[in-house]
Amino acid sequence: MSVGAGVICLAKEGESVDKGQPLFELYADDHTHLEAGRHAIQDAVRFGDGPYAHLLSPKRDLIRE
Repeated sequence: MSVGAGVICLAKEGESVDKGQPLFELYADDHTHLEAGRHAIQDAVRFGDGPYAHLLSPKRDLIRE
């Protein structure tokens, strides 16, 4: 466990975002842990364009465009 590791969410669920807009800030003490965090975040995020888009995906929509 690292006291310097963490995630800051820069956008809230349901908030409109622009392509290329940062959604998270990741912090880790080394490159290996940073990459592991990046992959975990990528697998958690889904994008949709309607109020029921989350029903089409096995993963929960976090950010909708």
